[in-house]
Amino acid sequence: MDNPHDSNSSQTRPEEQNDDPPADTLKMKETQGLHETTPDHHLRRRKRALWLLLLYLPVLILPWIFTCIMMFRPIMKPSYINQSGGYSMTDIHVMRRWNTATDILHNIASILAVPIVSALLAYGAVIYTQRRKASQDLNIRQMFALADRGWTDIPTLWFALRKPSQEQSSRYLGYGALLILLAAIQPPLRQLLVQDETMTVITCDDQPVATSNDDPTCDTLDLQTKVVGYDPEPQVLEMCPQNIVIQRTRNKIIDVRRLDVQPHLWRQVHEDDNYPVEDQLMNSFQFYYGGKFSPDEDYEKRRYFISSLRNGTTTGVLREHAIRMDTDVKCTIDNNFPDHCAGDRPFITNFTSPALEVAVCGEGTYDRFPWKNTRDKQEIKERLWMRTKVNVDTVRQHETVNMNLREPPPKSDPFTSEASLDPFWTYKLQTPGPLLSAALALFGNGTLLHTAREASKDQQQQTALHICHHSIIPFMLYNRDSDLSHDLLTHQCANVDTDKEYVKYLLLPGLVGGFMQMLHSPAAAEQLLELTAFFASEALLMTTAEVSLSESRKIYTSEGSTILKPEKSIPGLIVISFLICLQVAGLLVLARFIYSAPSWTLMFDAKALARIGAQLHDQGKDLDDVSVSPSPPDRPWTTSKLGLFGQQKKLETPEEKGQTVDRGSKDATVPSVVTAG
Repeated sequence: MDNPHDSNSSQTRPEEQNDDPPADTLKMKETQGLHETTPDHHLRRRKRALWLLLLYLPVLILPWIFTCIMMFRPIMKPSYINQSGGYSMTDIHVMRRWNTATDILHNIASILAVPIVSALLAYGAVIYTQRRKASQDLNIRQMFALADRGWTDIPTLWFALRKPSQEQSSRYLGYGALLILLAAIQPPLRQLLVQDETMTVITCDDQPVATSNDDPTCDTLDLQTKVVGYDPEPQVLEMCPQNIVIQRTRNKIIDVRRLDVQPHLWRQVHEDDNYPVEDQLMNSFQFYYGGKFSPDEDYEKRRYFISSLRNGTTTGVLREHAIRMDTDVKCTIDNNFPDHCAGDRPFITNFTSPALEVAVCGEGTYDRFPWKNTRDKQEIKERLWMRTKVNVDTVRQHETVNMNLREPPPKSDPFTSEASLDPFWTYKLQTPGPLLSAALALFGNGTLLHTAREASKDQQQQTALHICHHSIIPFMLYNRDSDLSHDLLTHQCANVDTDKEYVKYLLLPGLVGGFMQMLHSPAAAEQLLELTAFFASEALLMTTAEVSLSESRKIYTSEGSTILKPEKSIPGLIVISFLICLQVAGLLVLARFIYSAPSWTLMFDAKALARIGAQLHDQGKDLDDVSVSPSPPDRPWTTSKLGLFGQQKKLETPEEKGQTVDRGSKDATVPSVVTAG
């Protein structure tokens, strides 16, 4: 029989060279009327497969390209983040429409995937069943499995895998099943690995300042923004008077309790934190320093910082900058208390009695603002010495504090602003650093130590009554669960009305000693000094922000506009891109195979199968007959039958002479089933 790749030569071959068809190839009987109603049986390349491929590939590829782009930025926009408020509501609607259109295209591709791939495989099945080379081997069962589109039928695939001896499986069936599998699993995998996420975008309506966007949807009245707080400017902090800051700090450390909610206390969040944000315990010092006050026990110290904004304040989509301060105190025991306190104007105080001696030295300058007039990150170091001597036992403690003023941007990226940073005139005393401010609040004018030192010998009992009745002992309420210091202070205040002279003589040293007992260990001193520095920083920021509203910067908040975008997933991007590339490559290989040779029919439809049945009937065989052609007894049919289609020139019988069967070709070709035994 002739090869379909050489159909022209077979049609021009001299008729006298044609032999009778072999015994295993039977020509279908066709009448003129049959040829008139089935013009598709002429060998030609059909364009329907190409049109289907051109329809499906853009729907498959383009939405995924758009999805990959929208993972990182909007279509035709540089970024989702535009802090200048350059996006209008028109731009937001365009972003939403792009996402909606991409989802629609994905859904269309999901619906069309299996039907179109199956149709293309059906077109290729016709080429696969045509004899293209002598070594081809295809039986009737394999042919009918392809005609039934077995690549979409699970029982057929299962039967082909479980019983390969029946020879129902073929390489084309496996190839088709693989393409169908790729087309079927890609949409659900994409939905699983690449999901949509909500993103809030800033628009011109959210920007509190004027923008250059002249879109009519932009609001010029700033109706969507509101002020949530005030942040003091660096030059204004320098003007804050020391006396107000120290007085506020002193009041705080006298009244503070461990479980009090601190509205301006912010937690330093770590990646491994799993605490709920709304837990109010995190807004108290109980969370950061443990339960019962035990300075010597090894507790985990969590970090926190202070800001003029209330804890939990959010600016929405706006990026605002505010000053934050956090103090880290490290205490060590040092026996070398300085004879001379270093600094231009150091803070020096003491308390001396026959029973107790206390000395305090704060190095530096206690009436000078230590910060530079800049918004960049700054770090300062302060040093405080304390010495307590009881009888002949002397305890000297050396505290070194690293004070970090942290505010975005980082040190390597200076904060740029057109606002003037020129310093203004100052009055009275400036506020020193947090540690010196803490020392002034603990040991300065009006404190327990200062009041006891200034009392004369005959005023000691009256001074002790004033200290106990007016509750000027720092951390008395905070430290009530402690054993030694709280018991000492309680005992002294209980005996303040005594008439015994030797008790009166020890009242003030006992009160001062009970207070200094709170600082008896490095751990206890670190904790109380950090708390005092926290309240000093809070007083500095809040006093400046409240008193100088016109000189403080407003902090705005705005909700922004919400859009849906594909979630950025690198694993999903890699997996889905690989599957789509694999599917596209498989379809291109299939298209090349479909157009590698002309076909006698478009697909195995009812007419094509009817023609096959007619040939088998002419052979005297049934479709259900397991033996289409005679087979030797010693060779089973299941390993020898063929179901390939060849072509031969139609032989005219005397009864058919004069009939014309050609419609568009020189020689009509008739498919015949090859059933070799």
